[in-house]
Amino acid sequence: MESSAGIDSYSDDDDDAAVVASSSEDEDSFTFGGSPSSSRLPHRREMSEARWDAEMGIAEVIVRKGKAWHSTGFSRGGRLLAHVEEAVYMVEQGSLVLREGEKVMPLVDAYSLLASQGYGCSWDAFQTYSYLKNLGYIVGRYNVPWSFSTKKKQPPLPTTSASSDIEELQTQFAATDLANMDTTLKETSQTSSKSSDSVQEVMKQELSLMYDVHLPNSHFKKTAPGLPVFCLCITSDHPPKFAEVQALVQSCRGRPVKFAAVDCGHVSIFSFDTVTLPMLPDWEASSCR
Repeated sequence: MESSAGIDSYSDDDDDAAVVASSSEDEDSFTFGGSPSSSRLPHRREMSEARWDAEMGIAEVIVRKGKAWHSTGFSRGGRLLAHVEEAVYMVEQGSLVLREGEKVMPLVDAYSLLASQGYGCSWDAFQTYSYLKNLGYIVGRYNVPWSFSTKKKQPPLPTTSASSDIEELQTQFAATDLANMDTTLKETSQTSSKSSDSVQEVMKQELSLMYDVHLPNSHFKKTAPGLPVFCLCITSDHPPKFAEVQALVQSCRGRPVKFAAVDCGHVSIFSFDTVTLPMLPDWEASSCR
């Protein structure tokens, strides 16, 4: 399991082991399907910590507590990261301390992150995410993998009596791993940023898919999430056109597509179906007879 200075190690392929390794005192830190008003506020020792990177638009979890991370956030290069809606939701639940530099970000400032178009999540999209999470669904960004396996086989160390040479090679290997993780994180942030920009451009012209939604599953694994039960599109600004619905359905390759509309904080989720109307008699022809 890889580790770096100041960052808790997180393994893509050993998620269960990471949970077992965490303190047993965190077992009750997450009420699945709970809401901010009904769930108890976690103690300070049960709260995770994350560092917000405004340039990348991503939060990096540096202290991981509780079971919520089983189905929240995505891993890259051994690091656990969170999109803006995931970080803000965890802050709202009282399960995460979000830092920007050394300053702890209050909930009001966390909400203000949703006003930035560069992070790819609007206020309506966040309300929809929060609504589904409170119901117990597992929600992730559309077509964004939950994890990538970045482990690489290292060449065997030479059998030499010079311990200094071995230490030097180990240092080089560690530096290479850290460089690979930094490169992976930068590539992910650039891809996420480009994706967010493209999403905003597309949303100005037509609808686009926002989330992949999975059924509640206590055995959910990011390394093998399976197919989502449906894909979700946010359509609060205007009703979807028939051509837009057809395009979204085709892009999902057979997976169900649903739409979410938010009005004054109320989230409505709906879908479309093909209906064949019965043939009506030709009244004009009947009246002529």
